[in-house]
Amino acid sequence: METMPDDVFELLLTPIHATMFARLPPHADWTSVSEYELFETYCKYATGQARAQPDHPGDAERLAALAGTFLASAPRYPWRPPDVATAGFDDGALLRLEAVSLLSRPAVDEIRFGFDRMLNWAVAEHLVAKAVDGRWTAEQTTAAIAAPHPAHTETFV
Repeated sequence: METMPDDVFELLLTPIHATMFARLPPHADWTSVSEYELFETYCKYATGQARAQPDHPGDAERLAALAGTFLASAPRYPWRPPDVATAGFDDGALLRLEAVSLLSRPAVDEIRFGFDRMLNWAVAEHLVAKAVDGRWTAEQTTAAIAAPHPAHTETFV
C-alpha cells in the first residue's frame, strides 16, 4: 500500500471509506483501478443504500449531471446554488449528499465535491456514460478528454 496516494489514504481514515475499501477484491499493489473501484463502491453505497438514499434514487443521476458540468466550455467550480439547481438538486438532495460526504458546502454559496479525486472519478464516469449510451461519439469523447478546461490547468488525461 506504499504506492497509495496520500489523499486516498486519508480517505481510508474515515470508517465508511475503510469499510468500502475492505469490500474491494484484494490487490497485491495499489493501482488506479483499485482507486476507481473504491470510489465506485462508495458512490453506489452513498447514493443507494446510506441513510435515506433508497428513497431517493435520482440523487445518483443528479450527481452525475453535476459532475458533467465540468465538460462545459466554461465550467464553474466550486458550484453555486443556481448551478446545482440546474442539475436538479433541491435543498433536500444537497443535504442528503452532504450527509454522506459526496458534496460539501464550505460556504453558504459554494458547493464542492466531498473529495477532489472523487470528482475526477465522477467526471470520468459521466464521460463513459455519454459514450456508452450513444449520446457522444468516440471522437466527441476523445475531444472532451483532451480539451484543456478553464477549471483546470491541464487536461483530464
